[in-house]
Amino acid sequence: VTISGEADAKTLQGKIFGRLIDVKRGKVVLSDHCLLKDNKNKRLAVDGGGALRVASEGQCYMKSGCIENNANVSLGGALRIEKGGLFCMTGGVIAHNSVTGIAAVDGFDGRGGAIYNAGTVRMEGGTIRHNTVSSWKEEELEYGGVGGAIYNEGKCLIMGGAISGNKASVCGAAIYTTSHSTLFIRGGIFLDNRDEDEHPLWIAGECRIGN
Repeated sequence: VTISGEADAKTLQGKIFGRLIDVKRGKVVLSDHCLLKDNKNKRLAVDGGGALRVASEGQCYMKSGCIENNANVSLGGALRIEKGGLFCMTGGVIAHNSVTGIAAVDGFDGRGGAIYNAGTVRMEGGTIRHNTVSSWKEEELEYGGVGGAIYNEGKCLIMGGAISGNKASVCGAAIYTTSHSTLFIRGGIFLDNRDEDEHPLWIAGECRIGN
């Protein structure tokens, strides 16, 4: 099953408001041969989640499949997890998604190349790779550009899987976690994530590594 946002560049592409899947309540499972791709929201003030949004009463379980090549101007190139929402990844690939900052405004300055999380993210397997986030620049000032793979202001648990090759123009190439968030790392592989200061993790909140 493929769900694509791709359209003719002169008509729809870049002008669509919304996600490929919107989980307002209940449960969605992404399994074998599921592909969410090419939803590009670049010109409108969208509210995040290029491919998928999980609202406060929703749950999404990614067991396999791929979320790729989605782009946004705010809060999660691939996924936006809102407060109360849950995203659990045990397999599959989230790759080549991007967020580009468009203003010096909270949420629109470039946050979460793949995932923006205000709820709960639990990663037990799968791969998050080659996602990017870019900041908004104005003269000598620079805003955002944080969280190449994950921007976390909720609860994020990394139990396994791989986070690799993600890029942030400022900091937190793999994960950027805010002052009001929690990050647990008990497994997994972090490889070749790059930002301007070589910081794969940027930690402002509570972080526990290991048991």
